[in-house]
Amino acid sequence: MNRKNEASREEVMNLFPGGVVLISKDAEEKILAVNDKVCTMYQCASKEEFLALTGGTYRGMMKADAYVPLAEMYARRAKDVEDDPKLYHFLVRSKEGHFRRLEVLLSPIEDPQYGPVWSLHIMPNRIREEALETDHITGLIGRYAFYKRALAVAAVDKEKGILGRHVPVYINLTNFKLYNANHGLEAGDELLRKLAKCLRKQFPETLMAHLSADNFAMLAERADLEEKLLALSDDFRAQNDDPSVALKAGITLYENLALKKTGQSASEL
Repeated sequence: MNRKNEASREEVMNLFPGGVVLISKDAEEKILAVNDKVCTMYQCASKEEFLALTGGTYRGMMKADAYVPLAEMYARRAKDVEDDPKLYHFLVRSKEGHFRRLEVLLSPIEDPQYGPVWSLHIMPNRIREEALETDHITGLIGRYAFYKRALAVAAVDKEKGILGRHVPVYINLTNFKLYNANHGLEAGDELLRKLAKCLRKQFPETLMAHLSADNFAMLAERADLEEKLLALSDDFRAQNDDPSVALKAGITLYENLALKKTGQSASEL
């Protein structure tokens, strides 16, 4: 590719929201093109600095013990449509030695110059939540869709004079980062899926979302809420193979339009 065409390609790639990388679809997994946002994510001042940091390969972009060949990662979801982009979590190390977990859309494409390549679109959390209404790990809706729908429910309840019938509930897990460190990211994702399954079982027809990491939220009906949360805790405990990870829930109650906050610790649940 001549310099003019290469410059034009980089200009187009820089228009994308988030980082974009093209990787050769072979065993070498060579970095063929990269936009400025990727360099910034890796704390590099230029493309040349980024290529020097990574050795010019996809493997060099990853934390050493988190590397999995792209073809192998993609094949794990072979049941999906072949050309459908797939969302993955990548653990990377920046120039300053900081580790970041990035969410990446991975898809095979045919490039006019390079032929078959891997396209990696690294999306900031805000763009990811807006672009993908459904969380790929749990199947629940994401943060922005949840807040939008919750506000709509609150508006209807207020108009009907029943504000407080639906209660915001925030749920997370103790020691989830340690669980990921001990068991691996895939095991952590599976634990989140188990929690989502328990939520659906105990709170059917309830607005709920996976906000981020181990953080979940619901807009649940107030009736029998405590009993349902205790049942949720018991159900999750039966699904969880690590006793150091416990479920915690925080509840916000509205009484006579006055806000009252209550919470329960993991031991209380």
